[in-house]
Amino acid sequence: MFLDFLKEKSIKKNLEVAIKNYSGPSPSSGIKRIGLLIDATQVEQLEGVMGMASELKANSQVTTLCYVNKVRKGFHAFSTFDSGAVNWKGHFKRKGEVEYFLNQTFDLLISYYSQDNMLLRYITAAADAHFKVGFPIKGIRQLNDLVIDTATDDVGGFATELINYLRILNRFD
Repeated sequence: MFLDFLKEKSIKKNLEVAIKNYSGPSPSSGIKRIGLLIDATQVEQLEGVMGMASELKANSQVTTLCYVNKVRKGFHAFSTFDSGAVNWKGHFKRKGEVEYFLNQTFDLLISYYSQDNMLLRYITAAADAHFKVGFPIKGIRQLNDLVIDTATDDVGGFATELINYLRILNRFD
């Protein structure tokens, strides 16, 4: 119980530092690498979300990371992590999926979650991305460069809005 309190406080501190260090969107260089951060506890259509990301650019490389309630050994369809991946100091314990994701540089990061989850917010803030897109989260404003207000189960609507905005911002051919 006490360690959970310390873990939450440490993650909150790391999140604030990551948000403070983010310099905003970089100039457009096209979309070659896409990062996709998904809360699998609230999204039922994981394959639909993956398809949406790969449709954005046929030549782009998509790296996916999914948050789940509990990582199971047989669940290898996507890179997954849970709250146990963080120690009480707010650092990631396992040098696996999360560290690999955070060590990548993305042209576009899609944060596909709409419920407030501090761990997902921390990964979004800490990810090295030229442009970050996500859903609105009540009280959170500085996390994404573009916020699209649709339902998480409306993958097609999200994709259409995302492509329209990326074209307007000259980030998509």
